[in-house]
Amino acid sequence: MYWLFDPFFLIFAIALAWFLFGQIRGRYLRPFAWIGQRRRLSALQKEIQARPHDLTLRLDHGKLAVAHKKWGDAIESLTEVVERRENSPEAWYYLGLAQLGAKKPEAGVESIRKALELRPDLLYGDPQLRIGDHYVKTKQWSLARDAFEAAVHNNASSSEGFYKLGLACKELGDRDAAKRAMAEAVAAHEHVPKYKRRENRPWKWRAKLARV
Repeated sequence: MYWLFDPFFLIFAIALAWFLFGQIRGRYLRPFAWIGQRRRLSALQKEIQARPHDLTLRLDHGKLAVAHKKWGDAIESLTEVVERRENSPEAWYYLGLAQLGAKKPEAGVESIRKALELRPDLLYGDPQLRIGDHYVKTKQWSLARDAFEAAVHNNASSSEGFYKLGLACKELGDRDAAKRAMAEAVAAHEHVPKYKRRENRPWKWRAKLARV
């Protein structure tokens, strides 16, 4: 069993695990990028102290804070943005994500809907997906289905959207619609550019394995 402790074997095993995890998850772990983002987040906090009225800095800080689940910091920065720039769909969307993360679901959904009022095609259906995810957590399946239908209407290449739509339809007892959505999730993966397939891949396999 000495080979288990061989450094070359350990390096190979770690590299293989990293590759397989990335294939399944749809994106690879990037620890150095994560560290770089944390440094950028700290730098933005210092810049905001020096230029507190710079809304672009606050928006960038809020988005990065959301990515690192710093919900309170994100809400503080993004609230400042939307109060002074009400027509920013991006700021409203990320504020909604932060509010959902901070367990303020009603405010979060309202903020994301405000973003969609300003730009219905914002981020190719991602806002509708996040609203749908919230309704899944609260088991409001009819509302979840409506949100996922809106998501795939805005992005017909989203395997994630079709898969989640299929789950909502299944919970509502519409097995035919669920089967169609799962089939669309698989088909969507086959018709996207190569660089998008990694993102769609985990949802395609979930759809293939789903029992409807």
